[in-house]
Amino acid sequence: FYAARERATAVAETRHHHGRFLAATRQPAMHLPMRLYHVAIDARLHDLRPAGSVPSAVYDPDDYAAAQALGRRLRTAGSAGVAYRSVRHERGQCVGLFRPRGASRCLHAAYLLYAWDGERFSDVYEKTA
Repeated sequence: FYAARERATAVAETRHHHGRFLAATRQPAMHLPMRLYHVAIDARLHDLRPAGSVPSAVYDPDDYAAAQALGRRLRTAGSAGVAYRSVRHERGQCVGLFRPRGASRCLHAAYLLYAWDGERFSDVYEKTA
């Protein structure tokens, strides 16, 4: 389970990952419905946010090998998860839980529409009644 501290970071992260999928599968223009949730995180996390706390390869925006290897080692050692800097949103912060029991009080916060133009997301809208 992973989440972002701020809405803008969550949107930046999901735009990137969903955009890669839609581009790779050559999807035509559409509005992709998404949901935003607020959750409470209650877990002792390894803090990877301080500069120099992990090798720079862990923060490579395109090659996840170092980050995945670190995650496997921490999970095997019994870690609950990690707090880390977003590579998709400057100053954004995220958490990755190895087990979802560290997340609770999940509440729906918003319906979003990601406007896909056939090549990229051109905008994000909040859907209202």
